[in-house]
Amino acid sequence: MTSATSRCAYEFAGFRFDASIGLSRSEREIPIAPTPMRVLAALLEAQGRFVSRDDVARAGWSGRPASDDSVSRCVYLMRRALAHPDGLGIVETAYGRGFRLSVPVRRVDGGRTVSSIERLAQLRHASAFETWVAARELAARPTPQDLVAALQVLEDGLDAEPGYVPSWSLLGFLRVVQAHSGWSDPADGARHALDAARRALALDPEAADALAVRGFVLTAMLGAADDGLVDLEQAVSLDPQHWLTRHLHAWGLLVAGRPEAALRSALDALALNPRGPRAAAMVATCAFFGGSPPAAALRTARELVARPGASGTTWAIVAAAASLAGAHPEALEASRRAAQADPHCVPIATLGADVLARAGRPGDAFERLDALDARWPGAALELRAPVHLALGDRTAAIRALRDGAARRGLHLGPMRADPRLAELVDDPALADLWARPLSPRKSPAP
Repeated sequence: MTSATSRCAYEFAGFRFDASIGLSRSEREIPIAPTPMRVLAALLEAQGRFVSRDDVARAGWSGRPASDDSVSRCVYLMRRALAHPDGLGIVETAYGRGFRLSVPVRRVDGGRTVSSIERLAQLRHASAFETWVAARELAARPTPQDLVAALQVLEDGLDAEPGYVPSWSLLGFLRVVQAHSGWSDPADGARHALDAARRALALDPEAADALAVRGFVLTAMLGAADDGLVDLEQAVSLDPQHWLTRHLHAWGLLVAGRPEAALRSALDALALNPRGPRAAAMVATCAFFGGSPPAAALRTARELVARPGASGTTWAIVAAAASLAGAHPEALEASRRAAQADPHCVPIATLGADVLARAGRPGDAFERLDALDARWPGAALELRAPVHLALGDRTAAIRALRDGAARRGLHLGPMRADPRLAELVDDPALADLWARPLSPRKSPAP
C-alpha cells in the first residue's frame, strides 16, 4: 500500500474505506482481515482498472509468495465483506486480467474532494496559470493554426512547470479536439492525448478532467469501452460540478451505444455551463445521433442555435436534421452558418456536402468532397458515408465507413445511430464494424 493510500479515504457503493480506520457502511464498521484489506486498498488505488493476480498477491502478502488458493480465499473474504444489501456485485474477476472494482470510486483527501477549479490555483510557478489561460484563449479560435499554437504554449509552459496538472489535462483535451476536427491523425491524437492524461494522473490520481480525457480516449479512440467508461464515471463522481467531465462522459456514452444516458449527461453539462458552445453542441449531437426522431432533434437544435454564440457544430446538427426533414432551404442556410462559425472543421464541411446532395445538387456535393481531399486527405473518412448514400452509391458509403474504421475514425461509434445511415445498419458488410467500438481490447499499460 502506498503512502498516498494511507492518507486518503475512498467511498464506493455506500461503503467507506480508510486505511487507518478500516471499512464501514452507513457509519457501521465492517470487519475485514488485514490481507483482504490490503488487497481492497490496491483495487481502490487502481481506480476501476484491472489488477493482475500477481499484483494482488504482492499487495496482500507484501511481496511474500502466495498460492493461487490463498489468493482465491482472500478475494472470497473481501467479497463477503463487501456484500451489498441490493446484491450488487462489487468485485469483478476476468480471466487473464485479474480483479477490479466494478463500481465508481470516489477518493476523498482530508475529508473532502478538491474540484478542478481549485486545482487551477495549485501551482508553484507564477506563470503556469497564465500559460493555461493563454492556451485556452488560442484554442477557442476556430483555426488549426491557433490550436497548434495553443498546444505549443502548453508544452512550453510545461517545460517550465512540469508539475502543473491542469496544463497536462488541457493538453490531452486539445489533442482530442484536434483529432475530432480532422486536423490530426486519430491514432496520433489518441497517443498524445493518452500520454498527457497519464502524466496528469501520475501527478494527481484524482484529476477529474485528466480521468475524463483518458476515459474518452479509451472509449472512443481505442475501443476499450469497459475501461474507458469506468474512468469517465469516476471523473464525474470526483467532480460532479465540472461541466467538461460531464461533456466527455456524454460523448463516451454516445460512442458506446448508450444514447439516452449520453443525452442526460450532456444536459447536465449544459446546466453547469449554460452559455458554453461546446456544451450546447453536445446536447444537439446526442439528440441527433441518439435515436430521436429527426423532427424532435431539429426542434432541440433550433432551440440551441437561438442562444448567443452558437457553435458551428450546433448549426451543423440543424442542417442535418432539416435536410432529413426535407426542409432544404433551412438546411442549406444552417450549413452556411455552420461553415461561417467554424470554417476549418472537417466534419462540418463534410456535412455540408451531405446537405447539398440531399438538396439535389450532386455536382456541388462532389466539389465539396474534392476540396476536402485537396486540403485534408483521408480526414474523417467515415463521415462521407451519408454523402455517398445520398448520392446513390451504397458501395462507396460502405467503403467510407470501413476506411474510417481502419484509421480509427473518431466519429464511427455514434454513426451506428445516424438516421441518415439507417439502411446500412443491418448490412452484412458492416456487421463486424459496428461491433468494433464496443469490443474491449487490452488497454495500453498505464
